[in-house]
Amino acid sequence: MQKLSRPTKQIVVIISYIVLFSLIGLLIYQSTKPDPTCFDGRKNQDEIGVDCGGVCGVCPEVPNAKDLSVVETAIVPAGQGSYKALIVVQNPNEQYGARDFLYTVTVRDSAGNIIHTLKSNDFILPKTQKDIIIPRFDAETTPTQIEVEISGAVWEKFTNYTEAPEITITRQKYEVLANSTQYAKVYGLVNNKSPYDFNTITITIVLRGADGAPLALLKTEQRTMSAGQNRDFTIPVPYAFPGNVISVDTQAHVDVFNTQNFINKFLPGGKFQELK
Repeated sequence: MQKLSRPTKQIVVIISYIVLFSLIGLLIYQSTKPDPTCFDGRKNQDEIGVDCGGVCGVCPEVPNAKDLSVVETAIVPAGQGSYKALIVVQNPNEQYGARDFLYTVTVRDSAGNIIHTLKSNDFILPKTQKDIIIPRFDAETTPTQIEVEISGAVWEKFTNYTEAPEITITRQKYEVLANSTQYAKVYGLVNNKSPYDFNTITITIVLRGADGAPLALLKTEQRTMSAGQNRDFTIPVPYAFPGNVISVDTQAHVDVFNTQNFINKFLPGGKFQELK
């Protein structure tokens, strides 16, 4: 039998030691590793996903929601050298609302120069269009273009959802004032027909001309609106703007995703809606 050379013997010894220490390490790991749980960030046991399914319970539903879209934009004057902008966001989903989404607005002049940018966030309920009013901004050149990018929607599935919170606005009236420091005023009556008391109701108003184009944009908040309460509101328009107002479009927005917006959190019948 041929004897192994010295270098070969050394290689065999080294490999033997490696195998031996590997086996020892494996035994130590097997004896000390923690038992699998539903909170270890790993797909183990009989789980279908990571820490869900099987013994860990049902996996959360992956939202099958269509993207939000922008269906209207407009820029309107808001005093000398100042402007406001309108973006109308549509949620086409029947059961999914976005508790939060990000939007980026870029306003340009006719030469394509950026004269204003805004990054903010908002919420939207299922199957609704929402008017979002961009606050007043100053510009040395006339804005002519507006670009909107929406991202980061955080979806919530609504069950037994039939309609938005029943907040109605009636008796809308636009009036140009004479002999006043204000140019005009908008009046209305907000009615909380829901069975819930809300901390904040936001009202947006779009004054439109004969062709339907926005002429002026307004926004106000009503605080501590009790269930069944009616309340008059008046919003001054401190600056003149071109065009004749033909219609007063109003929307009432209530953040039902935020439990702190409910003054009474526990009422007969449960929450405003059941989120799944």
